[in-house]
Amino acid sequence: MRLSQRHLLVGEVPDPLVFFRGALPRFEALTGQPTVWAFTLQGVLFVVTHNGKNHVWHDWQLSWLSQLLTEHRHRTTVLLSHRTLDELGERAEALRKLLGEFPQVVLYCDAHIHSPHPFWLFGNALQVGAEGNSRDDGKLTYEGDWYVVVEIAKDVLRIFRRRMVTGELILLHERKTETTINETETGKMHMAFLMSDRSVRFNPALWLRGAKLRVWGIAQEQLLPLPDESGMAWQKGDGVSLQVVASDGEWQRLGIDKVFQATINAADKEATIAEIVTPVRFETDPTKVGIAGTLSHGTQVIPLFLAKAPKDVRLRLEVEALRSDGTMESRHWVEGASDGSVLALQAATGHIYLGTQSVYSQASPDRARWWRWEGVDGKTEVDYRDSEPRQATQLRLCLKAIGISKGAIVQFVGFVFPETGGFFTPVPQGRFTTQRTIVQVGGRRFELGDLETGAFREVEIGELAGGELFTLSCDGSKLALVELIGETDALMGHLLRRVKSVRDDKIEWGEVIELADGFRHYGWDSEIGGTSLWWLMRGDFNFVPLR
Repeated sequence: MRLSQRHLLVGEVPDPLVFFRGALPRFEALTGQPTVWAFTLQGVLFVVTHNGKNHVWHDWQLSWLSQLLTEHRHRTTVLLSHRTLDELGERAEALRKLLGEFPQVVLYCDAHIHSPHPFWLFGNALQVGAEGNSRDDGKLTYEGDWYVVVEIAKDVLRIFRRRMVTGELILLHERKTETTINETETGKMHMAFLMSDRSVRFNPALWLRGAKLRVWGIAQEQLLPLPDESGMAWQKGDGVSLQVVASDGEWQRLGIDKVFQATINAADKEATIAEIVTPVRFETDPTKVGIAGTLSHGTQVIPLFLAKAPKDVRLRLEVEALRSDGTMESRHWVEGASDGSVLALQAATGHIYLGTQSVYSQASPDRARWWRWEGVDGKTEVDYRDSEPRQATQLRLCLKAIGISKGAIVQFVGFVFPETGGFFTPVPQGRFTTQRTIVQVGGRRFELGDLETGAFREVEIGELAGGELFTLSCDGSKLALVELIGETDALMGHLLRRVKSVRDDKIEWGEVIELADGFRHYGWDSEIGGTSLWWLMRGDFNFVPLR
């Protein structure tokens, strides 16, 4: 919340106000690259995907990847992912099934688990981890100053350990396989940005030739009634009056037109503002809710309250998980001190099965009944031995104010998203897909209408200058995947600039683009102070100073 208030274009990935505001997520700001992207380098297609601890393979990522692999079926492909391919859970299983349909995928590089794993083969894809298949003299990479090197040749893949001090290359694995590597085919790019309504992004390619715009539909689901719906499900606290009011400019910048407004009628150290109960369902099949999560939700429910209170008042969101008989299964809370602006209180309630985390490992008797519960007694996650999956069928949500005085006013809106590591938007109660989609790019406006989840529409845009801004406007889920496709010689990062012309590798630079302000707050002006440029054809980097 603090980051996205101070720097309207940048925030942490889990920061809900970033996507509510249509701002630039931190992982894009730090790299200058889109959410998922792919490039052709010497005849090989490399695919880079954003995922992490609570960001697994989303439905929209799988749809995008399926289309990408279909269009590049003739080209050797390498996938680069944080999450591993051998995880237990429906989403990882869906990814493995998808890759089984595309034998051109010969390599899958991952990290995440901070330990070695064997060089497993899934279909035709060799899984290679960042820690290789063994420690080096008992040490991991960051302990022993070594790393993994992958060599792709015309007829073989080789995996090495490189020791940084001695420069040794030690062969760990070799696999004979034909590849499409060649020295001439370079430059085709797919750059897909996950954007929310009112978002602005930029073209990070130096100059995009034969460019196409492709926009994908994305679904969003939300369980609570908003102030512009029937608010009767909300119960106000004792000594509190509750009404719906039109929002001010700060709320409207988040896409919220109406809010609940509570007036404290009795002074107290602690006041219950309002509470509500919503049905939930947690999947209890261990094979479906492994560490990679489910396709149909059932792993995690994320309550999110946005609230504005007088300065220094502490706001607390309490979450109780209730079984069908009304007994409490767990209790969790998050809180924060108000600075007078909109405060985000985000919790999580859910579970994953830890009895085994890989499809290749069998749970030993002492691990067979391990479950990780999220949202327990103020803790993010707790691992339980000899436990059961969650049985809760309801969540009771309560917003409280601590250190508040009589006559004070608290405004708030509550959301509940049944999604694992989602990207949240201000949608009303229900499930929605992308509607009334408009993208403006290069001074042109494209109306793309309604898009079902996993479906896309495409338009030709010709050439597109580097640093060119494009914007999204949409309703419904208020989310879309906006993809630029085309040929380019180089990719920009960091403080991006507009490009006036490119001739024979000579670049006429324009001004630094407006979104560059989102890159500067980590001291990039002083520490980087310019634009990095990756030349695909030459395979090298150069740097253009800011001044």
